[in-house]
Amino acid sequence: MKPLYRSNPTRILLLASFIFLGVGCAVHTRVYGYADVPQIDTAGKYILVFEKPRADNPFVEAGIATKLKSALRINGSIPVKKLEASDYVIIFYYGIDQGQVYTKTYSRTWGDLNIYSGKLENRTKVFSSRETEYSRYLKLEMYKVKGLNPKSKPIWIGETFSKGSSSDLRLVIDYLIVSAFEHFGENTNGEKRYIIFPEDKRVRNLNSSLYLQ
Repeated sequence: MKPLYRSNPTRILLLASFIFLGVGCAVHTRVYGYADVPQIDTAGKYILVFEKPRADNPFVEAGIATKLKSALRINGSIPVKKLEASDYVIIFYYGIDQGQVYTKTYSRTWGDLNIYSGKLENRTKVFSSRETEYSRYLKLEMYKVKGLNPKSKPIWIGETFSKGSSSDLRLVIDYLIVSAFEHFGENTNGEKRYIIFPEDKRVRNLNSSLYLQ
């Protein structure tokens, strides 16, 4: 048996895991905006965020509503509490599925130094793990308050989708909101994609402005 100087494969695997975890903190989102005009002017407009009185989870409903108001404020709009005082009203929908389980397979290669030949001898090991991927979404519908009636149609619809390992919508909603407000009131004419990290200033600003309400 050849004496070998081994680079520690366990250490390499752990380091790789940390790297993957770091990348895994990013949230990938897809945004779609629909309107009859290229852009609806919402700057300086009074907007009501409507909270559904019979929401399945009133805590989640209230939390998302609060963050939407924060995003409106950052966007230059003015959140209000009464319909009669608003120019527009936003109705929002959100959700997360039960997750889809799949097997993830990857390999790691490292070099072992043969002290006799002085050459590196490659070693490869294949690893596999079972992962669960969840689909999350946020939908915003904006209506013009003037002339509002039960048959009114939204003047803008914004949809944001994301897939990832987090099963807690509360941990992901910030990224969905930030992505949606990159195209607030806009007809995107197609899909827009984002990769957002926790340290993104837009995520920090969204939470920082909560304390100013």
